[in-house]
Amino acid sequence: MIETPLAILLEITFYAILWHLLFQCCTHVVSPYLLGSYSTKYKALGEGKRSYWNASMVSSFHAILVSCMAVYAIQQGKLWSNWPHLDLAATTDLTHTTVRVMNGYMLADFCLTVYYRNADSWHKSFYIVMFHHLMVLCLTCSILMIDCCHSYSMIGVLLELTTPMINLHWHLRTVNESETKLYFINGVVLVVMWFIVRIVVAGPVALYSFYIDEAVASRQVLVTVLIAYTGVYPLQVYWFIKLINGAMKAFHSIGGQHKEE
Repeated sequence: MIETPLAILLEITFYAILWHLLFQCCTHVVSPYLLGSYSTKYKALGEGKRSYWNASMVSSFHAILVSCMAVYAIQQGKLWSNWPHLDLAATTDLTHTTVRVMNGYMLADFCLTVYYRNADSWHKSFYIVMFHHLMVLCLTCSILMIDCCHSYSMIGVLLELTTPMINLHWHLRTVNESETKLYFINGVVLVVMWFIVRIVVAGPVALYSFYIDEAVASRQVLVTVLIAYTGVYPLQVYWFIKLINGAMKAFHSIGGQHKEE
């Protein structure tokens, strides 16, 4: 079913409101009262970090939710059963819902980032986050409007598998727990998962599948793929390089401590 831009906007606005309500719930209930000792540490943070803390919690919940939805949609619709051939026209009700839920989150987080753009922890990555969210919204709305490429869109959704680890990395560093084993293990798993999911699977694996079926792709599909690999994928590579640089610094620091001992 081809959807109009207005219908898509109304749908993602509805989900954006739900995500914002969850943000408010985290702000006024979960973070201040339900996190045990971390609630005390949370209350000691400035307003900017508290808002970023809550946005990160919502981000992790969203990532877990849409990743589970994507896995179930792939299995339910047998979207990857003919790998390496992926049916460009294959869609299900759940793939539509998954993309809409992700759209709503991106819109809600976009608005939060604009609102808190000058606050601590928000302003450093303001422009790159804005660009990323706009590209993802353009990409996913395009997928909904042309009503195809859902097999590939589920790959894009599964990039969110790494998001809870990114947020945990920030949370632990913010409460001065960057010397813990959890912080170290989370960092290692994050780098490995990022490389597998966001670099390899979303890059050469997905592109190879599209390459062997390119002859049946319409011009609209080609434009959608162009948006993905000129606007969204380069950011994954950029962030991966930053992760590697951070990991190298951490290993050098650990090595230096061992030498001193």
